[in-house]
Amino acid sequence: MSPVLDPEPPLSYTGVLPILDSIIERGEECALKLLISPKPWRHDQNPESDFHAFLIRYNELLCSRGNSCLKCNCNLPDGEDDQMMCSDGGDFYGTQKHTCYECMKQFCDKCKDDDVNYTNYYMDGLCKICERMYCIFCKKIAYCTLCDEVSCSEKCRNFVGCSQCSDITCSDCVSERKCPNNCGDNTWCNHCVENNYALRACEKCEVDYCEDCCNSDVYAVKHCHFCSEDLCGRCREQVCRARECVKCNEFVLALLFEENNRFQTEINEQSNEIKSLTCKVKELTAKLKEVDL
Repeated sequence: MSPVLDPEPPLSYTGVLPILDSIIERGEECALKLLISPKPWRHDQNPESDFHAFLIRYNELLCSRGNSCLKCNCNLPDGEDDQMMCSDGGDFYGTQKHTCYECMKQFCDKCKDDDVNYTNYYMDGLCKICERMYCIFCKKIAYCTLCDEVSCSEKCRNFVGCSQCSDITCSDCVSERKCPNNCGDNTWCNHCVENNYALRACEKCEVDYCEDCCNSDVYAVKHCHFCSEDLCGRCREQVCRARECVKCNEFVLALLFEENNRFQTEINEQSNEIKSLTCKVKELTAKLKEVDL
């Protein structure tokens, strides 16, 4: 369950802290491994508050257990400035570190899986929405390559791979522009669209076409190196009629050839339909004659 509670809980930490203290005061007999504090408790971040004092006491308990990273076997917390339960302020204030919120395995912030990817750390970052962190075995965190958003890819935010650059992008950084051909489920990040890596717009009608269609579809946008223009097939046919540009004429000729094939196909289909209807008329006429007899 997310620590972001809506509406905020009517019970303040002042009523809960005595219960939590009674648990952690048991020392070695305390079996508590993970504590998730509701976000409203962490808003104030007042070093003089009772909640802040509890964070320090709980951190002392966790540190006294002699925990170590399951990957490199270093001590946790790792160094004097590190904590198991963060009380230093900032985004991590009141959150438990080095512990997977799913399986509760513990890792340091430095270990990474070199066999997979240099960014694949054994302990992921903190989700900005549900404020949980997961280990590499329970991996649910994704990083948006554009806005650096860190959040759960399963529940908190949708992430998709850009069809052009293959980077993982959050839903806020996905472009809404689409190719009019409905040529597939292609999705592009804002970076690729804004830099014209994914879509090309006709300079006359301003309709976008994806790169795949531009390379294969005679109606999509083509670039003429002689005229230095990006035009779709329809617009080029209109604009380039009076021109003597060889390249433009090649594009227009391919368009006319495609349309001729399309018209011929339609004529053949209509001809076959006429033949079929003619046969049905003959059959009905023969039956009517039989009835008259």
